[in-house]
Amino acid sequence: MAPAAKRKNASEAGPSEGGLGAVRKQMRLSALEEENADLREQLAALQAPTQVLKYVEADRPGFLKNLNKSKGILMLDLSDLKRGTNSFDSGWYGMFPKWKPEKRLDGTVAAMVAATNEVQGLDLGDGSWAAEDHYAQELVKMLRKYSKTLTNVRVALSTLVERYETVASLNKKGRHRKYAQITMGKSNVMNVLGGMSKLSSMKLIVNCVGRSDHCEVAYGGEFATDVAKKKLFGKLKQLEVFLTDEWVRAHMGGADAEKAEDGLGSEGGQESDDDEDQPPLRRWTAYKPPRRDQPDAMVSDLLRCRGDVMAHLDMVPVRQAQAESPFVAQIAKLGKLRSIALQADMLAVTRKMGSLESIELHLDGRLSTEAVEKLSELLSTVQPLQKLKKLDIKLRQARVGEQVCPLLAAVAENCTRLEVFKLNGSGWRQEDVSALLQGGASESLRELHLDQCGALEAVHLPMIAALPKLAKARLPSRLLGQAGAAAVKERGLDLRWQY
Repeated sequence: MAPAAKRKNASEAGPSEGGLGAVRKQMRLSALEEENADLREQLAALQAPTQVLKYVEADRPGFLKNLNKSKGILMLDLSDLKRGTNSFDSGWYGMFPKWKPEKRLDGTVAAMVAATNEVQGLDLGDGSWAAEDHYAQELVKMLRKYSKTLTNVRVALSTLVERYETVASLNKKGRHRKYAQITMGKSNVMNVLGGMSKLSSMKLIVNCVGRSDHCEVAYGGEFATDVAKKKLFGKLKQLEVFLTDEWVRAHMGGADAEKAEDGLGSEGGQESDDDEDQPPLRRWTAYKPPRRDQPDAMVSDLLRCRGDVMAHLDMVPVRQAQAESPFVAQIAKLGKLRSIALQADMLAVTRKMGSLESIELHLDGRLSTEAVEKLSELLSTVQPLQKLKKLDIKLRQARVGEQVCPLLAAVAENCTRLEVFKLNGSGWRQEDVSALLQGGASESLRELHLDQCGALEAVHLPMIAALPKLAKARLPSRLLGQAGAAAVKERGLDLRWQY
């Protein structure tokens, strides 16, 4: 074919082939854009912080794998992290104990120290794994890594205080000194946490801080902001305090504490005249719990100076027997407290809590008639109780006695601003439940948790369906199919029928 003919054929075929090339190019660009979008989503998923990363001993390899992959963690839960072996190995005849590490714990702590710095929440639980100075120093390293991002923490009081670990020493002849002790080191977790600029929320577990097996602790008045040289936790806006049974028994007295103290002898750590003849090991490894006649300055300073940011207090372990304790008098002055959990016989402590919005009331179903009358009188006369927005009545037994039923009637009559109400147990009178659902609180109730209430019957379902502001309900599954259940379903609530 002549060159002119070839050029003619090429010119005739050119537009169609050029158009096809443009279409192919556009399709290729579209495919690349889709692939890039997928890659961006995958990258965002990898860079997004892990919601909750919880340590579980049974799944330790999985925890370490997720820890190494995470670029950021919203909540690192170490509440189940424990030491699995004894801290000290004894030599001949139990003499000269030598501290030893634990390989599994060492590996876990090293992985956390080397992992991401982007941790926003940290749950240390009771912090028993960091009770020794060696691991306390590792904890300090972790906290310093998180200092720029940590906003909330859950920690025990025994973890915050300084540790002065002691061991027995030898004299110049290499013999064991009977009374000598030397200080090995200290780690101040409180200063590190208290100096964090972004830490705004803290949950504090108040446990016993006394002499443990091989270390001593010291408190330097860090919570006493009126006299402390350096103000710690200055950015803290919300503090939740949880009193433990061991602390209440040790520092607030009561029958249990007296019984425990009467049972302590020289084996339990109290010194006696015979201690001089005991081997050196017994003298400096004996456990000495704090006695109830020794005031806990830390908690006293905490209640006195940090009540302005205290939002919640769990004082459930405190019983009527400890009502005369000076700590109870300090608790009664927490005027800015918004939430409290307590025993029913301690309800009088809320008289001056003007900002109180929520109560978790632990009730004994065998209360006497006189005690119930006192509680009903408090509900009718104490103004903060009448302004409650949330009330959770937790019955200790499965069934309530008849003499306790008037308490629910008093709640229905006086607590007319309730938005959230929870009730469990059986034995309550149906008319009292009806009074609550049709009383003054019926106009404000938004959440109703009656799935464990044996007194809820089918006659109450139309009343629940008629609550104007109700948005969430938890009801017992035994009422499914009963008359009125369909009306509750038609409300479009966040509804669950619990088994």
